Amino acid sequence: MSKKGGKVKYRRALKSNEINRLLSTSEERMPLYLTALSTGLRRGELMELRWGDIILRGDDSFIKARETITKNKKSASLPLRKEVTEVLKSIRPIDYKEGSYVFKGSLHKSREFHKDLLKANIKLINDLGQIIDFHSLRYTFCTNLAISGVNIRYAMKLMRHSDINLTTKIYTDAGILDVRPSINRLPNLLDSRKDSRKLFAEGHSKNLDVTEENTRNSKKKLEDEAKSHEKSQEDIKCHRQKNGSGSWIRTNDQVVNSHLLYR
Repeated sequence: MSKKGGKVKYRRALKSNEINRLLSTSEERMPLYLTALSTGLRRGELMELRWGDIILRGDDSFIKARETITKNKKSASLPLRKEVTEVLKSIRPIDYKEGSYVFKGSLHKSREFHKDLLKANIKLINDLGQIIDFHSLRYTFCTNLAISGVNIRYAMKLMRHSDINLTTKIYTDAGILDVRPSINRLPNLLDSRKDSRKLFAEGHSKNLDVTEENTRNSKKKLEDEAKSHEKSQEDIKCHRQKNGSGSWIRTNDQVVNSHLLYR
């Protein structure tokens, strides 16, 4: 976001293909653009960098941003990627002096940057009214940290922010963040549905098994009761044949032994 001229303008980050085109526009300014995009250093800080601030020693290379040149007046150590280290080595004079400026004269005026943007076919203002200026390179650095999944606390330290909201909201272009990997990490709802169906089918099958077992048990119980009744009838018949002095009266399937009232 920029407030130049009293009018609020919103910056945007450069996309990867735009970065490639910008770095190919000027051999002279390519090291400057690459360093800005890879460290988040501001234009004023870059212009004040001296060779004594840049420690080039392989994988442990870094830039010492002195408190006298940083916006917050605090020193910072900014690590350098291998390709940035190689580019800076290639432009460092053999007889360099530590007090010599690294990029002094590389970018005299803003219009040189604008010319490079136009040469790279990058609009200064897009259809949404978002602008590209030199500070957009710092904005791009922060956005790329988010895209790469860098821990927010590390990103905040690399951006040298005291407020985390600056890192997550102001300096991150949400419009070019690729959210698809986040979506792909969500569970497959159709698979969950299949699992539910499988569980339902298994449960239904178990219920059927229980029902069939209950039916078999009920049938067996009825058969046992019928056999018991038949056995009772046989016992009654045998008892009647054995004792002729009495008669039998059936009341509601109950057999009562009753002596004759009259002989």
